[in-house]
Amino acid sequence: MIDVPAFKPHLRAVPIPEEGVLLLTEQGGRVVRGVATARVAALIDGERSADEIVATLSGVLEPAHAWSALMRLESSGYLAEACRDGDPAAAAFWWSLGLDPADVAGALVAARVRLYGPSRRLVERLGSALRSFGVVAEDGGPTVPDDSPDRTASSAAGGVLDVVLTDDYLSDALPAFDDAARAGGRRWLLARPAGTEVWVGPLFAGGAAGCLRCLRRRM
Repeated sequence: MIDVPAFKPHLRAVPIPEEGVLLLTEQGGRVVRGVATARVAALIDGERSADEIVATLSGVLEPAHAWSALMRLESSGYLAEACRDGDPAAAAFWWSLGLDPADVAGALVAARVRLYGPSRRLVERLGSALRSFGVVAEDGGPTVPDDSPDRTASSAAGGVLDVVLTDDYLSDALPAFDDAARAGGRRWLLARPAGTEVWVGPLFAGGAAGCLRCLRRRM
């Protein structure tokens, strides 16, 4: 059981007296029904511990019922341990994707990305944004094949993800990059950070199933 429960930050909890709690997200909402749930939800504020919530309700609700309501909300994925550190907006974003922000923070710090693109300014701007999240981002240069031993070995070992930026998924520069990546067993991600709709993906896994030419034939 969570020690100090809080509703996950992408949720807006609206207790409905004696009926339950309404949980709202950008995608919609749902009601978790039950008198015990309504009373417990009204006290979940990220400040009170679970023990304190149960003790506060002891005059109007059996402890077993209060604990049951808390565990139901937790097991349904609505509660997390209260956290006063970090960016609440970022936490809400990651929770909305079903990811624990603490796990994401660790993964971002461990991540290494090498950026390629036709525009140095674009590469620098994206690199700066990634570094603000703790990601180690390197400038790979223009979108040209690069099969130097050092670069191929580091990427193939899984430590670096090559990200290729383009304004056109049918660009003539991409097949040569894909050939070099496949020959070196390098993972790379294609992205178009321009236009009215940003495209991210697919991820090509260095010789595994799926290839750029298959994608281009279907576009």
